Amino acid sequence: ILIHDGIRPVIEESVLDTLFESVQKYSAVVPCINIEETVKEVDEGYISRTVSREKLYLAQTPQAFRTSVIKKAYEDAYKTGYYGTDEASLVERMGIKVKVIKGSHYNIKITTKEDLLYAEAIIKMQ
Repeated sequence: ILIHDGIRPVIEESVLDTLFESVQKYSAVVPCINIEETVKEVDEGYISRTVSREKLYLAQTPQAFRTSVIKKAYEDAYKTGYYGTDEASLVERMGIKVKVIKGSHYNIKITTKEDLLYAEAIIKMQ
């Protein structure tokens, strides 16, 4: 099963192909991109520390799952009243490892007017 966030309209076919191939081998697969900017932890308006980017990634959609895995993840979350930030977080909570594949910097989440302009530019390039 692929679960996609409709607010991400620019998906590269290569990412979809890799998802389809990877979910045959792994129970759960999520495309991610690395964080390129410096990350700061802030406490009460002041920087408390700089966070290492080495192990930080941004999760994208679509996310791919074996049917039995995502079904059980939703059932368990519903029973306990758990609300995750994405489907992968429901699966992680069950102790199942989620495989990361390379996402795309073009697979942006449109949340601002500027994002929409960027998405339109990406679509025109393709």
